[in-house]
Amino acid sequence: MAAKKETKRVIASVELERPGAPKELHLKFRPPVPRVLRSAMVNGRPARIGGPHDDTAIITTGNTQRFDVVGLVA
Repeated sequence: MAAKKETKRVIASVELERPGAPKELHLKFRPPVPRVLRSAMVNGRPARIGGPHDDTAIITTGNTQRFDVVGLVA
């Protein structure tokens, strides 16, 4: 995971040992207060945001093995 301060983006890559296991991933972003996670994209598609603090990208894995995640913080 890496932060790009000038663009307000956090970038992460996740690779599973085998496609589809587990069925769902929760990737937690921890932006410094008072920043918050506004949105996330997974492999170029919008991701669902959740978790107790709305700082987690919820990813359905399907048959995919590698996930490139970009979170936008504001």
